[in-house]
Amino acid sequence: MSSNYQVFKMNPFSTLSDDNHEQIRKYLKFFRLKKEAMLRALQREIDEVKADRLNEDMYTREDVSDFADFLSSAVKVTTYSAVFSFEWIFYAI
Repeated sequence: MSSNYQVFKMNPFSTLSDDNHEQIRKYLKFFRLKKEAMLRALQREIDEVKADRLNEDMYTREDVSDFADFLSSAVKVTTYSAVFSFEWIFYAI
């Protein structure tokens, strides 16, 4: 085996201190929680749109198209605001 193979096989985290491991763990936990919060916000938005807009038994193609456009817009706004809230974190660093 070449020495390059050994380098790639090494665990990149093996040389980190316990404090560094803890920082990485906190970092990953923070973004996992942010992702989960964003997904909950998206689901709430979808549920609200469905409750507000889907109140009939039959819809025309235009009704469904309007609903899809409205839902798309709502998801974009929610996603944008969630991503924007991530950005301030990086500027604060």
